[in-house]
Amino acid sequence: MNALLFPLPARATDGVYSLSARCSSSPTKSTHLRRFLAALLIAPTFVCAQTTVAPRAPAQPLETVIEFSYAGGAGIAEGTQALGRISSSQSRVAAVRTYALDTQSAWLLGASWQRLDFCPPAGAPIPTELTTLALKLGYSRQLNPAWALRLEIDPGLYSDLRDLDGGDFNAPCGLRLVRTVSREFQWLIGLNVDLRSGTPVMGGVGARWQITPDCTLLMMVPSPRIEWTVSPSLAVFVGAALRSGAFRVADDFGRRHARPLLDAQIVDYREISAGAGLRWQLTPAVAVHAAAGWMFDRRFQYADRNLLLNGDGAATAQLTVTGAF
Repeated sequence: MNALLFPLPARATDGVYSLSARCSSSPTKSTHLRRFLAALLIAPTFVCAQTTVAPRAPAQPLETVIEFSYAGGAGIAEGTQALGRISSSQSRVAAVRTYALDTQSAWLLGASWQRLDFCPPAGAPIPTELTTLALKLGYSRQLNPAWALRLEIDPGLYSDLRDLDGGDFNAPCGLRLVRTVSREFQWLIGLNVDLRSGTPVMGGVGARWQITPDCTLLMMVPSPRIEWTVSPSLAVFVGAALRSGAFRVADDFGRRHARPLLDAQIVDYREISAGAGLRWQLTPAVAVHAAAGWMFDRRFQYADRNLLLNGDGAATAQLTVTGAF
């Protein structure tokens, strides 16, 4: 990824509508899944939703995201020991409303749900599902004509939801500062804090550059890309996507996998992919996005137990609907 990009964990923030690829040997289910993926690949639509990095105008107070993605089967290993093959899917929904305080500042209030489903090899210390159910609380302010600030905190449950207690609670937070140099160019400074993660603090610099009226470069995590406008309602892009999060596994997770030291541990999940897609603006308020590409990094890390599982590359497909009302 570009050195200017900051690898902020894409917190498990978003979801209500779920399409989950379950582990199954059923030929019928496999056929339905293949047909669905084929539809994603040919749909006239585009990529993963861009994390908001600057305050929204009061004219668009409600932002929504509905998303489904799938990553195909690929090998996964613990060091040099091959464990078998794994595939995964992700469903998420989020809604965030902006409540204007005045012309310069606003509160943000919303909720999100995300679910990661895995079909891991038998015996591998990998959860079959990880879920987030969280509020989104925030504050945005236009500090002056050049600088804008956005603060967010996402308190909620981050776990496999098997035996809920206080250990499933987490509250990752983020800070964004945007400096507007001109209408065509803005700098972004970002910082994310997740004390449950193996890398609790991450941050860096990004930018948005409208190179020409029809070409825009977005060096922003979690979805850096370059986009070309084909028509008022259609754009094409190439780019990358980062998804990650820290989740607590069940109290008996380790014992069920003959690894008692993994009971009630925090697993850091991360995947990085690259690809191309389309964005179709259905109405001024609603856009449909579709993308296909290749995941070149998929990993599960139990930092407190010094255990890392690395996955091979896999084909990916994603469908997203975003709204601003």
